[in-house]
Amino acid sequence: MRTGPWMHDGMYPDMAAVLEAFNRADQPGIGNKLIRPLGLTKKEKADLLAFLKAISAPAVDFLPPVLPE
Repeated sequence: MRTGPWMHDGMYPDMAAVLEAFNRADQPGIGNKLIRPLGLTKKEKADLLAFLKAISAPAVDFLPPVLPE
C-alpha cells in the first residue's frame, strides 16, 4: 500500500485508483475481453482497501552492504 505509484507504468497514484479501475474494468491498452468489471459496492471497496491496509507492513529501512574493493 505504501509503494505506489501502481501498475507497470505508474498510471495509478494509489491502491484506491487501482481498485476503481479494476472495478470498472477500464485499464487503458489492455483490450482483453476476459477482464470484466468487479461490480463492487462502495462499502465492498472500502472494506477491501481496509483489508489491504491491515496486511501491509511498514517500509523497512535498508542499508546496502559495504562491499570490499
